[in-house]
Amino acid sequence: MGMCGAIYALSPQEYQKVCSDPGVWETLTDWSRPQVPCCDLQKSWHGLHYLLTGESADAPLPLGFIFASGEPIEELDAGYGAPCWISPEQAREVHFALDRLSDEELWARFDPEAMNQAGIYPMIWDEGEGDLREEYTMYFHELKKLVADAAEKNKGLVSHLS
Repeated sequence: MGMCGAIYALSPQEYQKVCSDPGVWETLTDWSRPQVPCCDLQKSWHGLHYLLTGESADAPLPLGFIFASGEPIEELDAGYGAPCWISPEQAREVHFALDRLSDEELWARFDPEAMNQAGIYPMIWDEGEGDLREEYTMYFHELKKLVADAAEKNKGLVSHLS
């Protein structure tokens, strides 16, 4: 199946519930009918992280929010690292940064040779660039929509790899 990523929008109250009772996480994020807004990035999470930041691993906020940025929720670590909470204030910063970034600017960072050398998952960078651009800009738009909605509703974000 591979490693998949998702970004969830949680209110501070939902975040506190998850921290006090990790079982709440399963209810809120049940893949068949999540109770909180979600952008399911599938296997695109690492490629998007790279396109946003130019990094293969940790990168600072605001654009480094997909991968290992924020406050880890250690109780939920299921083997790929703990999901990370980004506060509503930080989510607004992420929104402003994403909102200023166009599809063309994002895709200008696409460098298949560098991505292969950096080990950017899922190692598909030799596939047709047109198809990859279509797929990754689709995920980029979905991500921008989720983050904009979270910022508007004073929600934070949780990035999760599974």
